[in-house]
Amino acid sequence: MIKTYEIRRIPVWPVAKVAFVMLLVIGIIIAIIYSIIFSSLSFLAGTFGDSPLGEEFSLVRNLGFVIIPIIALTYAVFGTIAAIIWVLIYNLVSSIVGGVGLELQETGSETVTGIRQGSVDDREVHVPQRPIDGF
Repeated sequence: MIKTYEIRRIPVWPVAKVAFVMLLVIGIIIAIIYSIIFSSLSFLAGTFGDSPLGEEFSLVRNLGFVIIPIIALTYAVFGTIAAIIWVLIYNLVSSIVGGVGLELQETGSETVTGIRQGSVDDREVHVPQRPIDGF
């Protein structure tokens, strides 16, 4: 039996926590790539010796792997702010025009540890037996 559910509101705080952690990990990966590029450029600075181009690379030589936490935290903070803004926009729009609809198929009605099957606030709660495809 297929049931239709609608996502009317998304809580902001859980989205912010998950977004920050995920973006921090992605930011660390991006920062490592940048630091490898910067370190390679600092190696090139030594090959130019006393030329003006070598002086330009001296700043890059000093950055190296020190820039990793700066890039990662900047990426995580600004990405989390963007995620919070999108959640607030979604909540505003869904309160006006309605939320995103989901069609879920019921495969069984077993009780999962910590979640009781039955009615909550006069609504029926269904717990799927297996994970939803794609998650």
